[in-house]
Amino acid sequence: MTPGNRGVLKDILSRIEEVPYFMADSLSELTGLTSPSMRDIFWVARERLSYHPYLQGAVLLAVNRRMKRLPNLPSGPIVNQPLFVLSMRGGSYLCGRCTLEADYIVLHPFANGFSEPKRFRNRVEAEILGKVVTIVRRFRSGA
Repeated sequence: MTPGNRGVLKDILSRIEEVPYFMADSLSELTGLTSPSMRDIFWVARERLSYHPYLQGAVLLAVNRRMKRLPNLPSGPIVNQPLFVLSMRGGSYLCGRCTLEADYIVLHPFANGFSEPKRFRNRVEAEILGKVVTIVRRFRSGA
């Protein structure tokens, strides 16, 4: 829930204001997913701090659940490295740049407001849900 218990849908609508009518039937084309479902869409909480430029102003993420393979080492510029959504055992989700090191998922800084890498035991403390394929962001008018 967002501040003031407004609820997820009200928060999303207040942040993106109006969804263009032509987008109603184009979710498959926008995400690249052949059969997108609500399980593939994640709401980004407004209060979640993120330093990744792709997540600035993000409202929704679309995730390809078939793309779960993490790189062993980060390569190339940070902004070119893929983002993944992790499901935490407590029921929360995290999004960021991840690598797989032995039996650990390493969530690297530059996302979610932390400065040190976070390590989670793979399939014990966290599980890879999939690769982020689409980010819906709110554009600021007049900017």
